[in-house]
Amino acid sequence: MGASGTAGAEAIKAAGGLCLAQDPETADFPGMPQRLIQSGYADQTLRVEDMPAVLRRYAEQPLGVAESAPQLAPHGPKANQLEQQLWDMLQILRARTGRDFSPFKTAMVVRRVQRRMGLLGTTALESYGTRLRESSAEVTALANDLMINVTGFFRDCDAWEVLRESVIRPLVFQRETGEAIRAWVTPCASGEEAYSLAMLLDEEAERAGKAFDVKIIATDTTDEVLARARAGVYPSGIEGSLSAQRLERFFDSDEHSYRIKRKLREQVVFAPQDVLRDPPFSRLDVVTCRNLLIYLNPEAQRRTLALLHSALREGGHLLLGNAESLAGADALFEVVSKRWRIFRRAGPACPRVELPAMAPRPEIHSRIAAPLQQGARSSAIPSIQHTLLEEIGPPTAVIVECCIR
Repeated sequence: MGASGTAGAEAIKAAGGLCLAQDPETADFPGMPQRLIQSGYADQTLRVEDMPAVLRRYAEQPLGVAESAPQLAPHGPKANQLEQQLWDMLQILRARTGRDFSPFKTAMVVRRVQRRMGLLGTTALESYGTRLRESSAEVTALANDLMINVTGFFRDCDAWEVLRESVIRPLVFQRETGEAIRAWVTPCASGEEAYSLAMLLDEEAERAGKAFDVKIIATDTTDEVLARARAGVYPSGIEGSLSAQRLERFFDSDEHSYRIKRKLREQVVFAPQDVLRDPPFSRLDVVTCRNLLIYLNPEAQRRTLALLHSALREGGHLLLGNAESLAGADALFEVVSKRWRIFRRAGPACPRVELPAMAPRPEIHSRIAAPLQQGARSSAIPSIQHTLLEEIGPPTAVIVECCIR
């Protein structure tokens, strides 16, 4: 009853599976399917008698690719028809949404495309490509599927306990009352991980008899999940992940849901940011980036780890997912817990941090061409330079500090 199905749906979605909810109007007890729909985990809402056909169609999808498939690249020597079709789809997503999914592993992209095809009843990849070009709704649906928006409170609870003992408790011990503690959670999905970190900091601060200026920056690329995270409202199925003491201390509850208390919500700032594209934050004590690297190709993993290294203050700590590794960035971090993927920043700032430019909007081409059509090349150059900086360059601030004696 209530939210009983939500935890199972979360696990299925995390594996790229399919979740169907019964139409609440046809249910004797509509509460459970309604909660699943509200959680955002339901792919379709159907009458029970319509579900078998959808399940069979989904299971019979022939598309598949090995985990060792080459990375996507257009017209490369290893590109076959499947890879080229997938590459073309990613370019549609980039043009329509501004998100670049080419750093994702081919196998992961295929699974998400296959999932969308199963839901639509499309068996030919070419037909799905046509659907993607013609439907803005399908572009949004595929982009959202490629973003991993599944998380939970204290997911992999042993990792959080090691983080408490090895990172949070020493950090609280070293800082004086009133000092700042800064953290970054990316991607944050619906917010549970950011709030989990805030709970640990609050518990350890109380244990030490201190109070801090805590600010946790939680970022993701999807406005819908950021809105849910900001609201801080979760279904009653979260009791399996949180102790009764934490539920009492950090949540207000009603019959079917829990809301994060205002004090904790005010410590977390949710904002849109793409760690693969946008400049990182800086001088952070803790960064968590869990279950993102496993979906990226090796080059994107290397670039992301360099960005996270630059975001940490010297001696700051990084928490990855339990299936992730430093992927060739061992020189940037020291191991705190190999099993639970906790690392300490080593050395000074990374000597070369790549900040990939934002995908240009379609109108940029006409804005660059216009000056060339209107006058000589020499007079057009300043206008083109301004357009390129405005449209493609990452957001940048230059601060000049003057000292007059």
